[in-house]
Amino acid sequence: MFFKKRAKRGKIYAGEIFVVPRSGLRKALSNFFEPTLDRQIDSLLETTLSQLLDCPPKAARNTADATDLAIDVIVPEYDCGEFSLPNWAGYFVPLVWRPSITVTGRLYVIDSGETISKATVKHSVGWLSFGRKVVSPPKLLGFQSYMTDADMERMTTEAAVKLLSKL
Repeated sequence: MFFKKRAKRGKIYAGEIFVVPRSGLRKALSNFFEPTLDRQIDSLLETTLSQLLDCPPKAARNTADATDLAIDVIVPEYDCGEFSLPNWAGYFVPLVWRPSITVTGRLYVIDSGETISKATVKHSVGWLSFGRKVVSPPKLLGFQSYMTDADMERMTTEAAVKLLSKL
């Protein structure tokens, strides 16, 4: 009882961090209404996630313990949001959707590949917050994107914190 051995805890490493490139109807509509959006959102999200995990990479593991864990993070979809009023046959039809991101994570034992925990989080910017961004004059006139790089980083950070709390 007094000399009970403590279980040895392993280290946590960063596994795969992957962002799936956007596709589908929303991407096509976003590119149609805002063709000058040439930012590399995929690499921005990937960099933000790797900075948030702040764990050594799984490949840099020197001593292999059976209790070492790794976290894989995948972003299967994200959207920068849209607000436009296209004119079709004399009618203005609003096209509006909020920026959102879906983040999936898996915590597993490196040696055995056994999954300990997995979770998926979908995070969207609130309507009020998005409405404030849309109403600014440079964004209404199309000089700026609705979601800046800092906004995308903040949205990714909020989603990653929710994911890590679930894992």
